[in-house]
Amino acid sequence: MPQSGLGKKPNGCKKFEKFIPHYIDHLHELLHNDEYAEDEVYAEGEEEGNDVDACPMSNSSRKRSSNTKDTTSSPSKKGKNQFLNIFKGLIDTMQAGSFEDTNTMRDYEIQQSLMLARECGATDESEEIFMATELFATRYNRTIFANIKTNEARLKWLQIKCARNK
Repeated sequence: MPQSGLGKKPNGCKKFEKFIPHYIDHLHELLHNDEYAEDEVYAEGEEEGNDVDACPMSNSSRKRSSNTKDTTSSPSKKGKNQFLNIFKGLIDTMQAGSFEDTNTMRDYEIQQSLMLARECGATDESEEIFMATELFATRYNRTIFANIKTNEARLKWLQIKCARNK
């Protein structure tokens, strides 16, 4: 079993293997929100320019002198950023896959609806098929059409839609 690298417990992203959680859009928003740059965020009560000047301790002390190097320009830790970048990539990949799955499902539903329209008597040259191609662009119309029980009723539904469109 792959490990997260943080201990002996399994990888925390294992739950994403079987399904995409309903809160994926919130995760995407949370991790891709660039409202605040990392160097602009301060702790509560802290203000920019409130830095305490570090000065070396006297030579008579046995303690080491404090570092006088300015830490505001030092590179940030890579640990959290690296994890967030990997997690962002995972979310982007899952969303792209979800988008492709949705498109594939929609295309399949449209094909099935057009097949039902042909079965009920609409020919490829007819006004009913033309109207069906426009109607079946929305899921609502595909669902209504698929739930009509008889071929005659389906053809009548298409004819009524054609008459209303004139």
